[in-house]
Amino acid sequence: MTRTATCYHPPCPVHARFAWAGLDSWPIHTAQRNLAPVKLVTGRWGGRGQVSESLVCLGTIVSGGTITWSVVGPQTFVDDGASLDGCVVFGDSSVGSGSLLRHCII
Repeated sequence: MTRTATCYHPPCPVHARFAWAGLDSWPIHTAQRNLAPVKLVTGRWGGRGQVSESLVCLGTIVSGGTITWSVVGPQTFVDDGASLDGCVVFGDSSVGSGSLLRHCII
């Protein structure tokens, strides 16, 4: 004799919240930029780019710099000897050679 069980799954509460407001029919439009992946390359003075405990977006090049506990936006260039510690760097920016940035928003 085979027994079958039926399971009842209530609707997801997130969808229920959007349904009553009429937001479930609104389309979500996103734009993704076609950028290269993050590059960690050796800098001019031989230092290797390093990233630890950070969120780094596409198109970023770390050329001998160090990024720690930071959020770095897309298409950012971190030059040789630069150090970012606990920073938020918005996209399309450049951190110059030898810069020491700590707990700042750029």
